[in-house]
This record gives sequence, structure tokens and C-alpha cells, in this order.
Amino acid sequence: MKLAKNALLKPFKVRNSNQKVAEIEEELYEKLNELKIGAMGLGEGPSVLDVHVEMAARHPASLPVGIVISCWALRHAKATISADGSVEIDTSA
Repeated sequence: MKLAKNALLKPFKVRNSNQKVAEIEEELYEKLNELKIGAMGLGEGPSVLDVHVEMAARHPASLPVGIVISCWALRHAKATISADGSVEIDTSA
């Protein structure tokens, strides 16, 4: 999962230095957006903002895959909604 976290925190539109992996990233990006799921599953806008793939050596008898899914807003802010309807936004997260 360390590689998945590294991929998650990679800047947008920065492709893997391995050309073959970079092509896979680009293909996944295009195909996932063709699904037209959109933000929060509402069908509006892109389904994914970017796709990053990381690789590491492994034992030939195994093929572990780690996937981390997170929205941009989740990684950059948090909000507290009180019972009275007031909203406090903390962007220091």
C-alpha cells in the first residue's frame, strides 16, 4: 500500500518514467472517464482527475495489487456541520 499512497500523492499529469507504464496510466485515465460516472457518481464532469501506476519487484508466485481511491477535496480540506446547520471549514488538513 506504500506504492499506492505514493501514487496518490503524485502531482497531476506527471506520468511514470517507464514509457510502457505511462501509456497504461493514460489509457486507464481515458477509459475510466468514458464511463461517465462523474464526481460523486452523479454523471457530471470527469470520473477521475488522473491515474498513477507504481511498480515494484515481487515474487513470481504472487501478484499483489493495491488500490487507493480518494477524492481531491478529501485530501485538502475538512468540514464540520453542526446540528444547527452551521458549517466550519478547516483547510489546514
